[in-house]
Amino acid sequence: MTIDVAYVEVAGRSREWDQQAVDLRAAGGQVGGVSGATAAFTPAVRGAVSGFCTAWTRHVEELAAGAEERADGMRGAIRDYLETDEASGSVFDPAALLLRGALEERR
Repeated sequence: MTIDVAYVEVAGRSREWDQQAVDLRAAGGQVGGVSGATAAFTPAVRGAVSGFCTAWTRHVEELAAGAEERADGMRGAIRDYLETDEASGSVFDPAALLLRGALEERR
């Protein structure tokens, strides 16, 4: 039985998860930055706006952390496959050798 792994595709998806984490953190920062502007709201809603901003920022940070975990897991899987192929002397796609650089996290 042979398991074929599209290393380049997996590496690309891991970078997309990294980018998702970056985008989520940026969005969370923008919403979190609004909480300082709660003075523009009436006292009746100011607390609710502040609570929403805090909860949303926390939620987005959790999503970003999950995206990072997925990216890290995918890079780890590629690393494991490459190491297994190298250790067994298997012949695999030469492009896989170029992926060594893609196994580092870029955020």
